[in-house]
Amino acid sequence: MNSLEHFTISGSIIYDLTDHLPNFLVINKFSTLSTNVKIYKRDFSKLSESAMINEVQSVDWNELLSQDTSNPTALFDLFYDALSSIYS
Repeated sequence: MNSLEHFTISGSIIYDLTDHLPNFLVINKFSTLSTNVKIYKRDFSKLSESAMINEVQSVDWNELLSQDTSNPTALFDLFYDALSSIYS
C-alpha cells in the first residue's frame, strides 16, 4: 500500500511452503495530511477500455523492447513510458 494518509507497515512473510508469499499490511495510526501536501491521482472512470487495448496492441513491442536487453531497468522504463504515453 502506498498511502500518504496513514502510517503503515507492509511487506511479505518469508515462508518456503510455496513460491507465493503472503503479504501483510498494518495500519498503525490514522492521520491527517498537512495542507501543503499535494496528492496527484488519475481518474480512470473516463478511460475507454477498448481504445486503450487497441493502442496497446498497435505498439511494436518487439522493436521497443529489443533496444537494450541487457538492462532490465531500462526495459521496464521503456515499457512504462510506452504505457504512460498511451494513457496520457
